[in-house]
Amino acid sequence: MLNKIFKMAILEDDLLVSETIKGEALPYLKDISFDIDIFTKVNALYESLLAGNEYEVIYCDIDMIDKDYFKLFKYCRRSGLGEETDIILITKQIEINGKIANLMLKGVVSKPLKEFEMKRSVKNILLPRIKEYKIIFIESSGRIVKLRHSDILYIKADLKRINIHTLKENYAIYFKISSMIDVLGGSFERIHNSYIVNKEHITYRTKDYVILDNGLKINIGNKYSKQSSL
Repeated sequence: MLNKIFKMAILEDDLLVSETIKGEALPYLKDISFDIDIFTKVNALYESLLAGNEYEVIYCDIDMIDKDYFKLFKYCRRSGLGEETDIILITKQIEINGKIANLMLKGVVSKPLKEFEMKRSVKNILLPRIKEYKIIFIESSGRIVKLRHSDILYIKADLKRINIHTLKENYAIYFKISSMIDVLGGSFERIHNSYIVNKEHITYRTKDYVILDNGLKINIGNKYSKQSSL
């Protein structure tokens, strides 16, 4: 089973700034698989891109790379590498000249960092992007299937397999239900030794059971009734 991985890069020689940006991003990324690469030299990011790493978002300190910035991102835009990447500048400059603006920037944050500006930037950039990463890839009946988290109603354990029940189809795979909750996280809750439910599809609940969108009633196990966060 595979999760689509959200990749983000931060190019900044001030590690405190990098860690601040990373810290603001983590709450938005906690429910998906992600990598955050921090670079302190432009050549390291350049080599990473040339090696085929594609980032959804790059926060980039223009003040540390000046002319190399154009070499890096012009190449990326011209070649199509990173064509869908959102580039956000970190800068001490008051105005961004037209030459830089032509590189299709997604935004600018100023140094020294202002908390409200940083929070707004990360939220506006990440929220639209992470929706497409709330998916998993499974192998069922000899084929690879892409499932959106939002399409999964519930998951039921069946001996060595689990059955994933979605809005349209059901899929049986060999996987532990205890590991599945770690894969999905977020809006999913284990309410029974044999059941994980998607909280977004619950229409009614008591301390003893839940009812899903499709009318299915699932009992909450004694072990889980007190710790349930539904």
